[in-house]
Amino acid sequence: MLVDAEHPLAKAALVHAPEMAMARVRRRVEARDHDVPEAVIRRRFKKSLVNSDRLYRPGASTWRLYDGSVGGGRPLIAHGSGQRAPVVMDQAKWLDIRKRIEAIP
Repeated sequence: MLVDAEHPLAKAALVHAPEMAMARVRRRVEARDHDVPEAVIRRRFKKSLVNSDRLYRPGASTWRLYDGSVGGGRPLIAHGSGQRAPVVMDQAKWLDIRKRIEAIP
């Protein structure tokens, strides 16, 4: 997930599950890049969910959340402005993400 809260438009492509992040790391390792332990990937995945929701999104003048779990063009899940109510394009995925975030202390 790449977010720049200082930029007037923050963009994020969410990896849908830690397993997807692990697969991405495996591909990088096969390409002779560095390895990242599974426990670290899972910890970072949770932290990225929390940070995007609690730190970056509220401070962004405009934000968009894309589905990074599909190939090709990444469908827009939701977009909004700061702490205003989001405009949700994919209700099921948005609710799944909200449920995951709320389960993290």
